[in-house]
Amino acid sequence: MKKSIFFLLLFLVSAYTQAQVQPGAFYNIFNKKSQMFVGTKGAVATESPVVQQFGKGDYAQWEFISKGDGYYQIKNKVSGKYIANFSSKENLAVLKQSANPGDGALWKFVDIGSGYCLLQNKLSNMYMANDGKRNESVPLVQKVSVGEGGHWKIKPIQANLDETIGGLPTDGGSVPPIGGGDAGSMPGGGAPLPGQDSPPADTPHSGGGETPAPPSSTGGGQP
Repeated sequence: MKKSIFFLLLFLVSAYTQAQVQPGAFYNIFNKKSQMFVGTKGAVATESPVVQQFGKGDYAQWEFISKGDGYYQIKNKVSGKYIANFSSKENLAVLKQSANPGDGALWKFVDIGSGYCLLQNKLSNMYMANDGKRNESVPLVQKVSVGEGGHWKIKPIQANLDETIGGLPTDGGSVPPIGGGDAGSMPGGGAPLPGQDSPPADTPHSGGGETPAPPSSTGGGQP
């Protein structure tokens, strides 16, 4: 019975998160630890690294393209390329821009509350992170477990929305940001989410612990 409730909650949270991303819209991806954005620093070539940067202009704007089963390709506005691990299943492998996305370029949201989420890769089952560094232009990597360096807030590119709060447009209004806001707004009344030992509180996520390592990957495909 408990297992059934857990999987029902997981399904509801996944569906809730997916509903926040609008087709054809662009977003900044903001890191909690570094206070920077996912970008390319002007690079457009295939296999150029995806980095963190202070600017949030066109090179730091991304489109989330749904590919089903809760997974998305993350496409850069300028280069037209995708964030990928190039088939690597190694911890700390650098993330790069791919022109031919496969499973290594598919990501899903893992809601952790307080407006933040993890971005988990389909091929490696690892998480996008900044490896704990706060320097600009540092390449992003995939990690087995992450603290605040792997906590992301998805911010819409729309002038009439408060980017600090991060509401997303829907039918002319706004809804909570990716991550779902506080526990009270989430399905299941704030019950524990995957990778959490207790329900998210109304205070910001501390990031003191590490997100448990995901199950070993059985997926295949190319980047």
